[in-house]
Amino acid sequence: MALVIRVVSASALMLVLAAAGLACGLPGESDGGSSGDTERDAEGEDALKRRRRDAGATDSGSPLEAGSAIDAGSTSDGGAITGPCLSVPSACGLPDATNTGAKGALTVVQGDVTLSTPGMVYENKDVRGCIVVTAPNVTIRNVKATCGGYYVIDYYPSGAGTLTIEDTTVVCTNPRGTGIGELQLAVRRVDVSNCENGFDIDRDALIEDSYCHDLTPESGATAEAHTDCVQGVQTKDVVIRHNSMLAPYYATSAIQGDCGSCSNARTGWVVEGNLLNGGGYPLYCASRSSEVGSLVRNNRFGPGGWHAPAYATGCADTAWSGNVRDETGALLAAQ
Repeated sequence: MALVIRVVSASALMLVLAAAGLACGLPGESDGGSSGDTERDAEGEDALKRRRRDAGATDSGSPLEAGSAIDAGSTSDGGAITGPCLSVPSACGLPDATNTGAKGALTVVQGDVTLSTPGMVYENKDVRGCIVVTAPNVTIRNVKATCGGYYVIDYYPSGAGTLTIEDTTVVCTNPRGTGIGELQLAVRRVDVSNCENGFDIDRDALIEDSYCHDLTPESGATAEAHTDCVQGVQTKDVVIRHNSMLAPYYATSAIQGDCGSCSNARTGWVVEGNLLNGGGYPLYCASRSSEVGSLVRNNRFGPGGWHAPAYATGCADTAWSGNVRDETGALLAAQ
């Protein structure tokens, strides 16, 4: 396995995203009902995604710039921290409710919102509805969104452009809902809760410094759920870095990255510096497709869920290093 990871450096990414977010204003805001929600209600999440993919979204506009490479000597906090961290992640410098999500005074917005102006910044809102983004290079910052639809915040572009979400609280009131989807995303310091899936990610996405917790359990009235903090096709260029991804005991995973529908080898999949717990396995790598340049390092694994003490599966062909048991600090081998 050749260790070739093609993602943007953190500093370069910040510069690109800062430039994309300079245009401000709210002319694309709509507080009325969304036709997109009607489509979801009629067809369901999976049917909607199939229609979008059949329409042929392009592979341009990745937040992870093609041609750049991750520094093989870079570090992340997860493997070097002295734990345990699971009970109070922020005591270890990891994300929890104290350092993620929206803060301060927020203006209440009743109903669904559509953001349709390229480059706009939408901030300091308490949205009592779902947010659909239809324009490129939008920034959502310091927003709380509480939604009963299939996606609390949804972005499925047909061309170039990245949705940036920062310092935002995402709450599902539909126990089978998803917090954030679906591609060309840069997500930082986001608090996601009460969903079946925290994130539904297909490609070209960065999730970092975020907190996923209190998701729908796969038991009782929601036993048919397929609960993950992060799920999706995840075909290429997905970086999940320095997050606390805490799934329920009865769940599928903290990160479900098994790309069963990938037509070729998955490329540029990076999972590093995270605190992971819950599910059948806290981490699913790709057991149904091959990996090229996938990296799993410096993560902390909690006691796990219903397959405990197992902590991962399908990860043998990733570049695996520095991953430890949170309680003891003991190094863990790839599974």
